Amino acid sequence: MLETLAAQERKNKKGRLVLTLTGGSLLLLVVLLALDLTIMMLGYQVNDRICLAACRAAAKQTSASKALAQAGDAARNLNLGLMSQFISTDILTDSANFIYQDKEEKGQIRSVTVTTESKVRLPLPVICLEGEKSRAESKKDSAVILRKRCTMPLQSQVEATPKAAHLSDTTTYQP
Repeated sequence: MLETLAAQERKNKKGRLVLTLTGGSLLLLVVLLALDLTIMMLGYQVNDRICLAACRAAAKQTSASKALAQAGDAARNLNLGLMSQFISTDILTDSANFIYQDKEEKGQIRSVTVTTESKVRLPLPVICLEGEKSRAESKKDSAVILRKRCTMPLQSQVEATPKAAHLSDTTTYQP
């Protein structure tokens, strides 16, 4: 009878150990996923701040080349304080992503549109967030790309237009 009680006690200890290891593994997985989500949210906030600062700086300029230079300077200055090994942000400068409209067209006011793009490198790559990449590519670069587009009226337009008619910060998110 003592032998059966001792055997039963050993089984209980092994069962508790398995339950503890399983629970700890699941808890670790939840913590690592929460870390990934936290870094993604920080990346979104950094991208949002940089896009707004670049758009405000570009809206104060009188020409497209000056606006692009000022937007780049504003983004670089703000990016220095917020950059980390996980988040890097760039201004997209092609004609579809940096639009400086200084001529009034029918029904539109003069405005500037700035698009920024952040690459967020996740410490624990999540395969479902990476899209259609091969395994070799996903191991090499596990970055999620976030884009932000901001449109503001040109500063001279704001001063010449009644307060009720001008745009405020108009931001849209583009995945």
